[in-house]
Amino acid sequence: MPSLNYPQLKNKDKDDRFFIIKNGCGYLLTKDDNDKNLKIYEEKENETVYIEKILKENDYSLVGHELKPSFLGNDAKRADFFFIFFQPKTKHAFVYIYEIKKSIGNSDTIILDMLLQCSASMKFAEFLVESQEIYCNLSKNIGVFTENLNKNALDNLVAMKERQIKKTVSGFLGKKQSAQGCISKEKLNILKNFIAEKVVINGETMKFDFREMSKNSHSYSVKIENGVMKKRVPSF
Repeated sequence: MPSLNYPQLKNKDKDDRFFIIKNGCGYLLTKDDNDKNLKIYEEKENETVYIEKILKENDYSLVGHELKPSFLGNDAKRADFFFIFFQPKTKHAFVYIYEIKKSIGNSDTIILDMLLQCSASMKFAEFLVESQEIYCNLSKNIGVFTENLNKNALDNLVAMKERQIKKTVSGFLGKKQSAQGCISKEKLNILKNFIAEKVVINGETMKFDFREMSKNSHSYSVKIENGVMKKRVPSF
């Protein structure tokens, strides 16, 4: 049994067909839990991610919803979807850190805050993997589940922020850098990377994965097997 101090799922966590991954909680999973399908409900967005996972002998996983180190306060940054698949046979661990958002495109604040949350959760996941000592291979995945990825709005947002920075540098908005809505060049580069589906997390450039949720059911279903997370067909 892994040396991770998290509980296993109990029947009291079950709601109809699914075991609820409660906000702020983490749960250990083994092959004995393969028949337990999971549900992460993000109340603020009214969106749900359903999880089917298949673990083989000695495999184990840690799943969480806004999971964070216990010593941090409630205002600590953390992502909505937290999943680590441990495969002792190959000494390989697979990390999935995702946010759950109704819509993305019109707000740089939402995007930048989302990436901060993902970064914090990735650091925590890396720490947990290192604590297991045997894992020499680590695959890291980061992204967002969203109903509406408005790429045109994203392009327009970046173009507007770029114009604001140029005007500020030219002196049209004065010498102060506190003009309303103006962001730093560093943050502008983060937004440009985001449009290009990449993000720099803890100094490492990674692909940023966009998963389109159903606008009818307000949900997305995944299947995780051998450390790989794919869209589940059919959906739950």
